[in-house]
Amino acid sequence: MKKIIVLLSCITLCSASFINQAEAKALKQSATNKSQVMKPDILFPVSQEGKWGFIDKKGNMTLSPQFEHATKFSEGLAAVKSFGRKWGYINTDGFSIEAKFDYADQFSEGLATVIIDNKYGFINNNGDFQIKPEFECARAFSNGLAAIKVSGKWGFIDKTGKVVIEPKFEYAPGKFSDNVAVIYDGRNYGYIDVEGDQIIQARFEKVGSFTDGIAPAKDYKNFWGFIDKTGKYVIQPQYTEAKTFSEGLAAVKSNGKWGFIDNSGKTIIEPMYDSAEEFSHGLARIVNEENDGYIDKTGKFVWLPLIYRTSSFL
Repeated sequence: MKKIIVLLSCITLCSASFINQAEAKALKQSATNKSQVMKPDILFPVSQEGKWGFIDKKGNMTLSPQFEHATKFSEGLAAVKSFGRKWGYINTDGFSIEAKFDYADQFSEGLATVIIDNKYGFINNNGDFQIKPEFECARAFSNGLAAIKVSGKWGFIDKTGKVVIEPKFEYAPGKFSDNVAVIYDGRNYGYIDVEGDQIIQARFEKVGSFTDGIAPAKDYKNFWGFIDKTGKYVIQPQYTEAKTFSEGLAAVKSNGKWGFIDNSGKTIIEPMYDSAEEFSHGLARIVNEENDGYIDKTGKFVWLPLIYRTSSFL
């Protein structure tokens, strides 16, 4: 139990794995039959009755719910785990990388973090190790760097596995975005640059990643707002919660509900959801009145589980 807690506390993911060859062949054939009409360029994970499957951008069920866990697609692949099995990866045609990992993360900048025998390493999109599993913990690559943990301290490596920021941080840093990464000193959050130098003092209660020069932040006296790289608020604190900008929009919470704003602070989608995730490929997953689904940037649903719960093909 302790081992499981350690693994899950180091990387939080939502995913699923692989079956035997006969099941894999059936899944691939199912996906192939559907793709003969029009192969989707991206799929989105959805959950029904405790199982995960995938839909396309139009809301059509492309891979029926069958996995214990499933990540979002990134760089053409999604990490999946079948019930009681290891983790592997699928593409839009079916299985792609053998299920042999104790845990698997999404791909980022051509590499994905995986766990084997309690050690973290990085594989390429062929499933081969580019950086062998030797770290106590690790996070995804961004801006060419990945956070790794060695002898209880956190630092950063490049894609060759070379240490470029010496392990000196007590707490896990965030990933680099806009050449800036979140750090935590045990009480407050701040930011460092790619040299490892602190550029924004650790004075915030909570923060998010930078995108297009701004990041969500909350100090101890205010609500959430958005700051620039000098630490100055450019969208004034007014939200009870806020998330990082993605594809020009950020999820924010007001009066108990989530909506979306643009980088000027203008409300684009009115707060009406119980929870909301970041946009990816034009869609964002939300929960509203106990139903989860995907909306587009106008707030229109493109997929809602209620439609499928009584559908005969399930």
